[in-house]
Amino acid sequence: MRYPFCTDLSDKALGITLFQDFECEVDVSLIWDNGEPVLEVNAVYVDGANLSKGESASQFLVHMIADKAECDDDLLTRLIEDQEVRFPRAA
Repeated sequence: MRYPFCTDLSDKALGITLFQDFECEVDVSLIWDNGEPVLEVNAVYVDGANLSKGESASQFLVHMIADKAECDDDLLTRLIEDQEVRFPRAA
């Protein structure tokens, strides 16, 4: 499922923010690891373009954004809620 995602992208070694409020879309899946829900990023899009198909700088941004998205509890909660609506459990 695709979700809008906004984050700051920083260089930890330099201690600076490279991009503030970087807006994109993340295509994510819900997987289960030992009974715990885990968000997995499949792709990152900017203006409809899949960044993983771009040059090395774009591909590096995918890794930075995926790391942030996979740790975002609000995004995980939203994905779980959307999965429950789409695939309700039988009573």
